[in-house]
Amino acid sequence: MSIEKDLRGALAHVRALSVTGTGYRFVALRYADPQRALSGEGAARYGGRYNPVGVRTVYLSEDARTAVAETGYGVSLGGRFAAKDREARLLLAVEFRLQRVLDLRNPEVLSQLGLTAPLLLDPGWRDQVRKGQVPLTHTLGLAALDAGFEAILAPSVAVPQAYNLAVFVDRLLPASILRLAGTGDPR
Repeated sequence: MSIEKDLRGALAHVRALSVTGTGYRFVALRYADPQRALSGEGAARYGGRYNPVGVRTVYLSEDARTAVAETGYGVSLGGRFAAKDREARLLLAVEFRLQRVLDLRNPEVLSQLGLTAPLLLDPGWRDQVRKGQVPLTHTLGLAALDAGFEAILAPSVAVPQAYNLAVFVDRLLPASILRLAGTGDPR
């Protein structure tokens, strides 16, 4: 039996979490327009940890520090801002209300799925994609989509004890909300 079938079967027994809150994105200024910032187009074009190319996904972090760190930016030990590129960026606050979230912070859920946090935090997923392989996190993301989850709540690779939310924008349920904070304009 394939790992994808195993995950699909296990996900049928995982209880979805309902979450409401504010997440953060640190986006290039050229993508800061509300329509683009929440479209998931970038992740669909290039892929992300939990989505292969073609799956529109918006990645949010639980706090601003994690959002900055997740994009490869961070504060060095000397206190200076260190960036891997020099493109202007903007920190966006995004309100969300989601009905069906796969909570990978929960050890019981990980156990049900036969996963561990280190497997989810494997930094080699991009290398696997470049080699034409399908990383476990992509398999998990597709299985979650098939099981009707709107999003995955998962540990951050960049900031220990922090979490990210990968929202599958094409799977939002009618009562769900994903919008720039303070705009009142649901997506």
